[in-house]
Amino acid sequence: MKHGAGVHPPNQSESDRMILALAGRDRRVLDIGCGPGELGAALRQQGSWVAGVEADEAAAEAAEAVLDEVVTGEPGDVDLVGHFGKASFDVVVLRHVLRQVPDPVGLLRKVRLLLVDDGAVLVSVPNVAHGSVRLALLAGRFERHPGGAPEAAPARFFTHGSLHQLLRDAGLVPLELRRTKAGVFDTETDLRREDFDPVVVDAVEGDAESTTYEFVVRAVPYDAIAALDAPVTPVPAAGVRNRIGLWWSGRAGDLRSALEARITAAELERRFPGVLVRSFAWAPDAGAGSHDAGMPVERLGPWTPARAAELGAQLDCVVVTGEVPPAGSEEARFLADGFEPGADCPVLWSAVPPTASALNLLDAAAAPPAYAALLDTGTTGAPGAVPDPLVLAARLVTETVLRRRLDLCRFLGSFPAEGSPVVMEVGGGVAPHAVAVAAALDEATAGAGAVLVPVGEGGAEAAVAVAAALTGPAYRLPDDAPAEDIMAIVAAAGTVVASSTAGAALALAFGRPLALAAFAGDPGLGTLAERLGAGDAVAAVPAMLAAVVRAGGTGPTSGRAVPLQDALDAHFDRVAAVAGEAATRQRAPFADGSLTPEYVSALRVAHRRMQERLDAERLVVAAHIDVLVAAHREELERVEADRRALRVDALALPGASQALDDAATEAEDLRRRFDQVSAELQALNNTRMLRTLRPARDFYARVRRWRRP
Repeated sequence: MKHGAGVHPPNQSESDRMILALAGRDRRVLDIGCGPGELGAALRQQGSWVAGVEADEAAAEAAEAVLDEVVTGEPGDVDLVGHFGKASFDVVVLRHVLRQVPDPVGLLRKVRLLLVDDGAVLVSVPNVAHGSVRLALLAGRFERHPGGAPEAAPARFFTHGSLHQLLRDAGLVPLELRRTKAGVFDTETDLRREDFDPVVVDAVEGDAESTTYEFVVRAVPYDAIAALDAPVTPVPAAGVRNRIGLWWSGRAGDLRSALEARITAAELERRFPGVLVRSFAWAPDAGAGSHDAGMPVERLGPWTPARAAELGAQLDCVVVTGEVPPAGSEEARFLADGFEPGADCPVLWSAVPPTASALNLLDAAAAPPAYAALLDTGTTGAPGAVPDPLVLAARLVTETVLRRRLDLCRFLGSFPAEGSPVVMEVGGGVAPHAVAVAAALDEATAGAGAVLVPVGEGGAEAAVAVAAALTGPAYRLPDDAPAEDIMAIVAAAGTVVASSTAGAALALAFGRPLALAAFAGDPGLGTLAERLGAGDAVAAVPAMLAAVVRAGGTGPTSGRAVPLQDALDAHFDRVAAVAGEAATRQRAPFADGSLTPEYVSALRVAHRRMQERLDAERLVVAAHIDVLVAAHREELERVEADRRALRVDALALPGASQALDDAATEAEDLRRRFDQVSAELQALNNTRMLRTLRPARDFYARVRRWRRP
């Protein structure tokens, strides 16, 4: 199979120029399907070290004279990682290769491992949806494919959509898409306009992709892609397997609720490798099969003797975390009445807020919890109180995930391009003080602006009010932002202004300087400050906020968090001890194969892949919007330029006046079309998937600047 040799479509030089521009200078480049080395030689002239892979022996021999290293063999068969080593190239080029290999996804996955951090893959493929191909098929012919050659029969054909799907399947995000152009009747395909119905020709030429001859794409690996190549199944712990039910509120969109559940599950998994943690929620908005908090959630439902007996037989123990349901509700009966007698399934309370409902349930329970640790809110003297579990949030994410999520927030305009800004948690309690808070932030940052993180009920409205009152830049995270984005922003903050104990706990988890907005309605903030020895970091009224922020709040909080984290580790050790004892008394092994730890682990990997693909699709759609807007603006500018030229020559040219009127009419039509397209794009931006994006041209420009070679 020949890769590159003999492939000379009419605009090959144009796509090569695009690849050269995207590759940059002074890089380590691998040219897969290098042919006799023409492109590689041009890359070397840009100061790059270039290796090639070529299946055709004659072409490979020619390439050896102009490249630094050449490997002869089919790209899909060569052990690229074994030969070159992992992370050995800045750029890997696949020019007209993916259409000819049997397994393009497999090849791209190998290529991904060859890239250094911030490395890129450059791919060029012909567009099978070019108008010439469509008309040839209508005529019952398919002699040649754009970009192909008589002796190089492609095994794959690509359209815009299928190319992006291929990249996503390989774990790559397309960050930049370029097109070479050729008219429907301007290719090597022997077609004549007069042989087709004009209506058909107009329909084909009216499609924006009908003149795209080749796609040239720059793509990069996505978050945690290496994890996809790791074994899906964890090694179970020796001996018994623990089956733990995690019961929590499951309130959709609630940061504290979601993180408490994830932290509890993660701490149990740290202590029991291979544990099966089944997550149950009792909130009405957490239906069965939902994925709140990034993990599968089952609906607990109302208490019945049959349901209680079923769960008592399936679980070794139950860990309850977060807010419990109101006393007297159907769900609360699980905590009040427990399981059937003899079920031997202990219930443990982990960091449950000491609300009146929770304390009543403790008193009224038919069987008291085997272990009960209430959340230390600083407002009660409840025994067995433990610190806020969110202090352990940093254990949920790696530095790589934080960096990539912060990059995405920068792309979306939710975080400044550089620097460590003030980040303020904005709950509903801030709303009455929006103007005063904005004035304090402006004063504290000298007009540099702030990042606003809406949380809880009323947080989105309060953040909008504060942003409107700020005179400096206002960066605002969407109110439905995932927990990873919030953690990334907190971890990168210069100072965190917390209006709740949850926000304060996140700042402690990532060691960030902390200022406490005690005027926002959380009574536990003052007590927290006393325990941290940080009374000077509390703003009791909005007027005090500027001075507290300018002073850096508490200063770095890494050391202050250690005693709290130690206390939480001791707490989870106690939970694990009770759970481990319960597991040794399990009545039967896993009866349902679908609930094994191996199956649950596979579900987690699948869920992670789904999240990565959704993020990739957001980037692709934003890029497409940018292309549409740019195309319409370019057309409008062209007509305006024609009008100006005609106006200048109107007196000198016969008939120019009529031409000027015609141009004015055309410009007006274009303006109406532009307004219509703009409205459609705005509607698209307001969909759930894209409502977090700023105007697409700003977004994509930011992507290109950040990823520019």
